[in-house]
Amino acid sequence: MRLKQEIAKISLISLVIIAILSVIGAVTLLITSAKAQTSYYGNQYRVISGYGAGDSEAGDIIDAGDKCSMRFTAQNTETAVTKVGVRVDETATATFRFGLQGSNPETGNPSGTWLGDNYQAYGDVAPDAPGILEITLNESASLTAGTVYHLVAEPAGDPGAEHLTLGCVNPSNQLYPYDSSSDTNANTLDYNISHTDAWTVRERSPFYLLFNASGFYEGNPYYTFASDDVFGTEYCGERFTVSGGNKHITTIGTVVRQYDTDEPADSLYYHLYDVTTETIFIVSGTLCTGADIEPDTTYVWQDATLGATQTLTDGNTYSLYFTSPDSVIGANYEIDQVKGYAGGTKTQSYGGATNAYYIYTTDGSPWDLYDYHDIPFRFTLGEGVVKIIIRKWRELYH
Repeated sequence: MRLKQEIAKISLISLVIIAILSVIGAVTLLITSAKAQTSYYGNQYRVISGYGAGDSEAGDIIDAGDKCSMRFTAQNTETAVTKVGVRVDETATATFRFGLQGSNPETGNPSGTWLGDNYQAYGDVAPDAPGILEITLNESASLTAGTVYHLVAEPAGDPGAEHLTLGCVNPSNQLYPYDSSSDTNANTLDYNISHTDAWTVRERSPFYLLFNASGFYEGNPYYTFASDDVFGTEYCGERFTVSGGNKHITTIGTVVRQYDTDEPADSLYYHLYDVTTETIFIVSGTLCTGADIEPDTTYVWQDATLGATQTLTDGNTYSLYFTSPDSVIGANYEIDQVKGYAGGTKTQSYGGATNAYYIYTTDGSPWDLYDYHDIPFRFTLGEGVVKIIIRKWRELYH
């Protein structure tokens, strides 16, 4: 009898040990997985070439069989899209057709059928000036949030000697500009241009505008970029308002490059200021040095780890700006600036017109704000491990 009790006790202890080890192993796995997932807050949309650049062209429509597409995932359900907008890089006397089509779920290519009750959600127009071209559709189209669509451009007939170059943005961000949410379907495609009689994905961000009866309501307003020199008393940054709850941040970053081949004499510094509470320099420090960046190269993300987690308060407005006091022009840093048009499209730039790029210059004038331009910036979010562990635990055991 005693032997059976001892065996039962040993078995129970063994089971408890196995259970504890299993829990430890599961938690370790969850923590490792959680730490591997980096979550950012901020405008992560980049533009390194835009209007007029060869690598920011969706395609050059020359022949009657050529087509281009701006592929996107609808962010909002809209029952009556009445106009669309594209960016064209030249004028043409020939007529071209622009409109909305669904997406083939197997290939990701345009369906080949125009949307609309009568399949006429397109419009024909001859571009009379380079820049944004707005096209009124023959009939409205209905779009459903979360569904993939294409804004397709093609000749309305034989273009003859005329051609049309449709603009897009380099690189492929696969983000929705307004809030930097993911859109893995966002891309540009061409037909019969890169490859004969075939659709080709160009790996570029689409430029597209969607309008309803009230005006522009969704799309990508960024069409090109600019370089902003940071040296001496020349500063630049972003003014933004926090939304979606408090943000606990552990790093600060922006997209930067070194101008030319001469290394800057000073580091590049970040400064974060709470405009709402007028708290000067919530945090400031060194973002990078000239040695951290290869000279005269493309823009790259540079991030700095904060000494302690900082909290951005929901609804507060902040200014993040960058300086390099002892650097001089010609041996300075350049901050990437993503540019939109000054018109109504700024409502869909990052955070809408509330957020703005701003610059300070040596003439002693106040900060200049541009609510249709932004800079890429990001904060790594902290305090997310527990939430991820809970979610993954539920996924594994429920």
